[in-house]
Amino acid sequence: MGKGLVLQNVSISNPGIASTTGDCVAASGEVDGLNINDLTCDHTNVDEKQCIVISNVTDAPHGTISNVNCMMPMGAKFMTGLTVHQGTWNISGVYTRGGNIGMSFENSFGTITATKNVVVGATTACYRVEWNGLVSTSRTVLDGNVARLCGAFGVHVDNTSSGISVTRNVVKGAGRCLDIFYAGQAHSQNTLLDCSVSTTSANKVAISNDPTTLSN
Repeated sequence: MGKGLVLQNVSISNPGIASTTGDCVAASGEVDGLNINDLTCDHTNVDEKQCIVISNVTDAPHGTISNVNCMMPMGAKFMTGLTVHQGTWNISGVYTRGGNIGMSFENSFGTITATKNVVVGATTACYRVEWNGLVSTSRTVLDGNVARLCGAFGVHVDNTSSGISVTRNVVKGAGRCLDIFYAGQAHSQNTLLDCSVSTTSANKVAISNDPTTLSN
């Protein structure tokens, strides 16, 4: 895609070529210093692809994603608002509505820091961390975000890495507020409302660090 690319003040709707549905922004290859700022993506036309996806990168991928509005179909089964696979990224001020997953982080190296984002109305999960690679080389930080009307999960972490921190987020309305499966994954000071805490045997982390009383 090119180093040092800046994508700013862009509005995209109904992305695709001919009969093929596309992503609003798909970044791969060399994306060092990529800056996506003030982007509006209206992807409500079809339940496919993503608003933004960063994958199959090379070299030392890093950059910022900020002030993004991502609109997807409500009740979606497939769409993800923002998908990031590798690298070091600062993500803030992103708003997603609808979709199946609001934001999905699958980091195999680098650090993803997501703060002050808002996800509303995702069918399965507002925030998902699927894979975080080796503890020594990768980290995912979710701090100060909002998740509302999240379907099954507010924040769903499904991997064995301890390089994950979930702090000071607000989750309101989900089947499970936080679904954090392994000991050593930090979570504290989250506000959890109108949702439940997983009691399955796989969930080895109590939510005692999150003092807010749950309201079901």
